Amino acid sequence: MVLVHMDLVRKKDYEKLYLVASHGGHYQNATEFADGYTNTVAAKFEEDYWMYRYFDSIHVIEDVSTADLKVVKLEIAIQSSTYAKIFALLNENGIWKIDYQHLLSPETKKIAYPLLNRLFHNIIM
Repeated sequence: MVLVHMDLVRKKDYEKLYLVASHGGHYQNATEFADGYTNTVAAKFEEDYWMYRYFDSIHVIEDVSTADLKVVKLEIAIQSSTYAKIFALLNENGIWKIDYQHLLSPETKKIAYPLLNRLFHNIIM
């Protein structure tokens, strides 16, 4: 799903991004989602696409993943430097979706950031 997400970011296909995004019901339709997306994370995700499109590795980080949450690490190596992008995928009705809940809404940041900080503290450092 991470690679599908990246392709949809490149294509700016907001309708399909809406379908693969877990946004906690914050958006009622693809149009509302597109407005929120373009005003918050679109530029960052596009930058990430260009940086990570030729990735060296992608894998699930099992020690922090659960049955309904998968933490995926996408890595690139450029000369002697390694860069990583972490994605959280949530299982919603049997479909794995990219977790946008902590990115799109100031209200949900208060709820989601403590969870993400706890999960990713040892991964990023």
